[in-house]
Amino acid sequence: MICCSITGFGSTGPYRDRLSLDDIAQGFAGSISLCGEPGGTPMRPGIPVADISAGIFGAMGVIIALYEREHTGKGRKVETNLLDVTMFLMSNHFQNYFLSGKPPGAQGTKHPVMPLGIYRTRNGYMTVGAMWPRIANVINKEWLLNDPRFDTTEKRLANRKEFDDIVEDAFSHADTEEWLERLQAEGIGAAPINTLDKTVIDPQVVYNGTVIGMNHPVCGPIRAIANPIHLIGSIEGQPDPPPTLGQQTEEVLKGLLGYSEEKIKTIQQEGKAHAEELEERMLKI
Repeated sequence: MICCSITGFGSTGPYRDRLSLDDIAQGFAGSISLCGEPGGTPMRPGIPVADISAGIFGAMGVIIALYEREHTGKGRKVETNLLDVTMFLMSNHFQNYFLSGKPPGAQGTKHPVMPLGIYRTRNGYMTVGAMWPRIANVINKEWLLNDPRFDTTEKRLANRKEFDDIVEDAFSHADTEEWLERLQAEGIGAAPINTLDKTVIDPQVVYNGTVIGMNHPVCGPIRAIANPIHLIGSIEGQPDPPPTLGQQTEEVLKGLLGYSEEKIKTIQQEGKAHAEELEERMLKI
């Protein structure tokens, strides 16, 4: 048998019995300290990084165990936890810390390698990729190329506030859509800061079929985000809705694990016996 266990901090160690949620794991891992403006209040990321990543890494672990079983015939217990996966996703920040001895602070809206980050336009915001020196031509400020404050990477970093102020002031004189066309023409990566209602109707998102529809047995017609893994020329068909709680329990116990009716009944009775304890734990979340 192969099984997977995902916990908050690990199945052993001083925190093994502690309650954990996505925000708690990110607080311990340090990722929240990276969000927000330098000198400001730490901010939680807008997506449940720890929760989703733990599921992905858990699935990867099961795939590795399945491959191992094909060669050895042995089962395996796979373990991961919210704290470890969040720290793994921050490997580049930890590596910089290990090398420099200085923990990074809040990252703000600009990338450490400038100019790269989020800029205000006349009608909103956009995010712009690595753009030096071509940006000087796009914003009609070619003099930046020879300005002694900005003519080397080191100087642009040392004077980054002045540099960013000049670039952002230039961007503020036209709409996001106009700048995206200009930047694309110069081969500079850029994107609008979309809200979700705009994301789902973006031409590339529509073309990719990223938003899918299905009929849920309880909720009726629903929309969801498709699996981003595309097996070209392989699996076809319509997506099924996620199962309801307990919908496939008997199928797994009887069909996959081969449990007898008597053993399944015993498991069900044990579940009822611990229902009150489970409810109390859920109320603590």
